[in-house]
Amino acid sequence: MIAGNKSAPYCQFFRAVRVKDSSMRIFILFILFNSIFVNFVHGTDADIVGNYSDYGIDTNKNGLYEVLVVETGVQVECAGEYSIMGYLCGSNDEKIWSIDHGNLSRGYHVMHLFFGGKSIHKKKLSGKFRISDLSLMPGSSDTKLSICDYIQNAYVTSMYNYSEFDS
Repeated sequence: MIAGNKSAPYCQFFRAVRVKDSSMRIFILFILFNSIFVNFVHGTDADIVGNYSDYGIDTNKNGLYEVLVVETGVQVECAGEYSIMGYLCGSNDEKIWSIDHGNLSRGYHVMHLFFGGKSIHKKKLSGKFRISDLSLMPGSSDTKLSICDYIQNAYVTSMYNYSEFDS
């Protein structure tokens, strides 16, 4: 329905151009479809815009991190519920999963992925970690999720040693 309403002006534009060459007509349709129509059918409600940072948190003041936090910026066009999910990957591709969720207004926001220090210590992950398969989705696990933005290899953290994390 949205696509039908939004694409109507572009259909009228195409008729007004009156292209006689069929290959040119197909080319113009392709450009219109990809640059305009797709954005309304599968348009992004929000985008991952980067501005990444990472840091450890020592919640119990014992000198060791309980959590490694990775922040990422998102730009929201349509206010609503959003979830961001990603993996912390070690040098041997060991993975730790994290997700964040929130009700976000239109504009720029920072979302946080919290990776457990015990998991990092248990797997003896050290080095610069890669954040992979970063997915931004409108909704929550209670609603039907669909990906509105995805980055396969999003970020590389600062250097960490597993011994910096609480066991």
